[in-house]
Amino acid sequence: MDKYSPRQGLFLLGVLLFSQLASASPLTKQLYVSADGGIFEGKFNSRYNDLTDVIPQNVAQQVQQYGYTGGVGLGYTKLICHQFLAGAEFDAQFNSHQANFASGSATTAFSDNLQIRQNFDLTFVPGVLVADATALYAKLGVTYGQIKSQLTSPTGFTPTYVSLNSSQYNWGGTLTLGVKHYFSEYGAVFAEYGYHDFGTSDFANFPNFTATYSHSERVYSQAVLAGVSYYFF
Repeated sequence: MDKYSPRQGLFLLGVLLFSQLASASPLTKQLYVSADGGIFEGKFNSRYNDLTDVIPQNVAQQVQQYGYTGGVGLGYTKLICHQFLAGAEFDAQFNSHQANFASGSATTAFSDNLQIRQNFDLTFVPGVLVADATALYAKLGVTYGQIKSQLTSPTGFTPTYVSLNSSQYNWGGTLTLGVKHYFSEYGAVFAEYGYHDFGTSDFANFPNFTATYSHSERVYSQAVLAGVSYYFF
């Protein structure tokens, strides 16, 4: 009777474990953690309204924050009727770079650096299996984002520059569309497109030469992400 060598035994054990992993149902676990990264665009509809001149010199312009984004999440999903998915997810996302606004007029010369620095999302996650291990899904819920402004403006007839650093957290809404592929009962990879609407931020008034200006930002963003999920319970 032939005997297996230790090397052959390890090889057969590896094949057995791999076959068990490949044949395992990918949806046996419901709690997961995830990590993602991608490219990001934030948009700011900027308005600076002259509050003191008889003939107001208002300024309005859209600027963009192009950068990278990365985040982590904690979620729960459940298979219903062998095809449909229902769950919830909490995500924290962090964004790089900033948008730069500059008014070049001789009578309204100021600059503003704007940033969606981070946001936290709580979403409902419905989905549907389109293959044994591939699902299409959406995320719909609320977001809570930090909007930052670093504004520099000259004031007085002999200009003296003042800097105003402001930060606000805004509630808003978010919608994400994604596809996820389960490669085992423990792991999945996914790709997503996400949209966030943070509403309007009203920052403090600021001086500019001999006038006072109000400052508001209508803020929203979009991102394309790829990531991995680990199912642990």
